[in-house]
Amino acid sequence: MPSSSISSASIRAAFTRASRASVAGTADLKPGLPKTLVVSTTHDPATPYRQGVALAKGLNAALLTVDDVQHAAVLKGNGCVDKATTAYRITAAARDGRC
Repeated sequence: MPSSSISSASIRAAFTRASRASVAGTADLKPGLPKTLVVSTTHDPATPYRQGVALAKGLNAALLTVDDVQHAAVLKGNGCVDKATTAYRITAAARDGRC
């Protein structure tokens, strides 16, 4: 496996920028990167849906809302979620959606 050239300091800096941007309402973590896709479940027992919405807003990302009760939704047997996230991984085109 190739070694990563991303340092802990650059990761911390990116999260700091995202946190500050979340307060401001927008984020530009790395110009030129594709739009992020956030997947958030409406009745997640571990992470409230509103936090997924806030994360998507703070990152200026697309939000895929999943009407379900589980914590993780990707590759867990939901064809709609799997289709949307696979398409994102192939095309890097993120859109808001609901499954």
